[in-house]
Amino acid sequence: MTDSEQRELIELWLLAGEGAADERQLARLNGLVESEGEARACLLDVTRQQGWLAWNAAETRLPAAMEVLARGEERSAVVGMRPTEAGAPAVRSPAPWAWAAMAASLLGFFAGYWYSTNRQVADIAVGETPPVHATMVSSTGALWGPGNSANLLPGRGLAGGDALQLLEGIAEFRIGEGDDGVCMQLEGPASVVLTAQGAASVSYGKVIIKTGPHRASAYPVETSFGRVLIERDAEVGLVSFGSTAEVHGFRGDATVESPWIKADDGESEEARDVHVAVAAGEAVYFRDIGGAALDATRTEAQRRRFTLQVPMSDDFLTVGGDYVREITRAKPVAYWRFEGEEQGVVRNAMGNRFHGRLKGKIGWVGPEGNRAIEFGVTPEPGSLIVDESWDEVLDGDFSLEAWIKPSHYHLGSIVGFIGEFDWQDRRNKHGVLLEVHGASQPSNIRQPERIRFLHRATLGVEGGVSCYSDRSYQPRRWQHVAAVREGDALRLYMDGELVQESVDPQRIPLGLQLVMGQLYTETVERFFIGHVDEVAIYDRPLTAGEVTKHFQLLRPAKKSTERERDAI
Repeated sequence: MTDSEQRELIELWLLAGEGAADERQLARLNGLVESEGEARACLLDVTRQQGWLAWNAAETRLPAAMEVLARGEERSAVVGMRPTEAGAPAVRSPAPWAWAAMAASLLGFFAGYWYSTNRQVADIAVGETPPVHATMVSSTGALWGPGNSANLLPGRGLAGGDALQLLEGIAEFRIGEGDDGVCMQLEGPASVVLTAQGAASVSYGKVIIKTGPHRASAYPVETSFGRVLIERDAEVGLVSFGSTAEVHGFRGDATVESPWIKADDGESEEARDVHVAVAAGEAVYFRDIGGAALDATRTEAQRRRFTLQVPMSDDFLTVGGDYVREITRAKPVAYWRFEGEEQGVVRNAMGNRFHGRLKGKIGWVGPEGNRAIEFGVTPEPGSLIVDESWDEVLDGDFSLEAWIKPSHYHLGSIVGFIGEFDWQDRRNKHGVLLEVHGASQPSNIRQPERIRFLHRATLGVEGGVSCYSDRSYQPRRWQHVAAVREGDALRLYMDGELVQESVDPQRIPLGLQLVMGQLYTETVERFFIGHVDEVAIYDRPLTAGEVTKHFQLLRPAKKSTERERDAI
């Protein structure tokens, strides 16, 4: 391409992205992109640059977090992150999907225009804008971004053109009515636009589409890698994060149509219009191979790629007598087994102190004798509070351990030691906090999909030392977590392994109470969503051997053949 042609291409691309291009300009853009491999490569470079700028403008994704940073709050020391020259913690490099929201919105426009002028889909006729019958059915732990144009309440109707930007959590939508309708499930972070014709345009994220058995035609989903046509009575999972693009067929059939897929004919390296069929049980992974072309690889569909496809009951924690006896021998000051309640009280198995008072609504899961407590799934999420003083425990070395099964990646407090509730400020100030973090953009106070152990010498909402796990936790799987203070040392364990450590020579203040399941005692905020069991608190440091033993008593080390089978 000449310099003048490249300038024209970029101008047309930006006009199209702003919705300001006329029919002649759209036709010209379509012709350039369809016929010129150089043009496609140029536009991919442009969208990457635009995406990096969008990523750096972080306040457009997490305005509340950026406001906190601007006020200078929560500036805790972050462990496990490379310091910058100025001494401030360095945020992780932007994820590959950082530019995908911009890229997919423009590529999705092109795909929509290209297909509307080259193909006919029976239920979406060019030029027609029938009313959209769409509603949000439910949401769990949903944190919506500022890009939403819809009033996102269960049962509230959506309009064509509504943008759905889900930063964290899960949400389900119903598009259409009766057996010809479509169920769309989003898993944050995800960004989707609902077209006037009722189709979906996915910018990025994980999306599951279920079509009704009586649809007259395939349901189209526009993505950054092409159009996915989902046949009636089908269930298909889509993954789109920058250079990662996947289509998983769980039931029924689907077809991917894209002008960027390299034809597998052994004759040409050029991308061309290709149809890739995806049957039930199959998955197709698309990979950027340069030159504005995608390579397609076929494999087995993986339901575990989607949190919503894994039921909470899939992983059961069997707590036997050996485990209970071992914990009892370790002499914790408090051990809640969560086998039920008596008039709103959960008893401490180690004595007549530190019984937990239930506040709000909680649930119980599992059979009698092997139950766990369920937080965060009711309209009024509940918590467990112990009002007694923990001074004898927190004045020296201490440990706390728990088995947790988060519903999904989200920001939620598991256990905290906090001061009195401030009714004017409407929050408690923390000294110790154990929490899970969501999938939102990283900052110097939040790390995506990590577990955080906060130790704060001055009671408040800033300062202290935070240990972040060096690996992600797993949604809908039981895992063991332990936080230990021994002298000046702070240690965080996951599944029997040390995943972070730091040093804090200062002691936390005394006079704290315990809250479990959410951040504060009187207001519902940052509540944990999922199951918790076998929580124990010690007035001494657990050794690494004890932590490993406690984990392996309920999750014995697997043989190599079992590990290989799980990895398939």
